[in-house]
Amino acid sequence: MCFSPTISLTTFVIEFILAIYFVAIAPKDKLNKIIGRVTAFLALYQLNEFLICTTGNTIHTRFALIITALLPVYGVLYAFKMIRKKITLNQRLILYATPIVFCIYFAFTQIYNNPTACLNMFIQYPKLGFAAKLYGLYYFTYLLFSIYIFYRGIKQTRNKMLRRFYELGILSILIFTVPTFLFIIILPQYFILFPSVLCQFALLLAILFVYIIYYKQKNKLVYTV
Repeated sequence: MCFSPTISLTTFVIEFILAIYFVAIAPKDKLNKIIGRVTAFLALYQLNEFLICTTGNTIHTRFALIITALLPVYGVLYAFKMIRKKITLNQRLILYATPIVFCIYFAFTQIYNNPTACLNMFIQYPKLGFAAKLYGLYYFTYLLFSIYIFYRGIKQTRNKMLRRFYELGILSILIFTVPTFLFIIILPQYFILFPSVLCQFALLLAILFVYIIYYKQKNKLVYTV
């Protein structure tokens, strides 16, 4: 987790306020809504980390892992929306299939018989075994796919302003992926902990979202369709 329950709770409050702000400044803008949802998910994850370490109730462990399972698919939707690429209902169903499977798994699995441990820098979740490898594969596949979508958007436009905008999109994804890869390589014994590793950069991502929203408004980019 983010070093202490107090910091987790503080991060939750900041991210929750930002999530409301992102939507409130442009309620009809669909990109703002997606960014607001992602930030809200990050905030809820922080809240559940706080509750894990203060209540010890395993239901918060379930909620925390379910939230992390939803983040990659929203990364893909965020990328598609930013480059204004529409996706069909069938494509949405395919995108949601894997995260739904993991959400069901985290909701009903019996892995929580082993308590979640609050360490100095991490929350140590119950070991997922082989499921952890599948979860890691899902996570990075979706996040790398998001980067690919932005890359295609950059290649398909000559507008320097839009290229810059899509590069910010890639940066927001890299804030999640690069630190995670580094921690998995340096601390392989913490492989099952990558949701908490991501948490360390959640606030940085939220701050980047502030700049992305500012850049969007500065250049009068509107996403109401």
